Amino acid sequence: MACFVQDGQTVGAISYAPDFKPSEHGVLIHFNCEDIDRSIRQVMKQGGNIVIPKTKIQAEGKGYFAVFADPAGNHIGLYTD
Repeated sequence: MACFVQDGQTVGAISYAPDFKPSEHGVLIHFNCEDIDRSIRQVMKQGGNIVIPKTKIQAEGKGYFAVFADPAGNHIGLYTD
């Protein structure tokens, strides 16, 4: 397992388990990004596919989101204000 530490606090971790299989049916995590258009271009450049294009969040004008599939098929969300 690899842990990510910021200011002495663990803020994330990556682990591997042989029983975990990539899937579009897993947990959908979202990452906040400063420039969603640039992030989408980077996803495409790295072999990902857009599942839900950049979409305005209608509730309270909270920004934009998009969902992409990584090359293994996992769905991952992007969010920006």
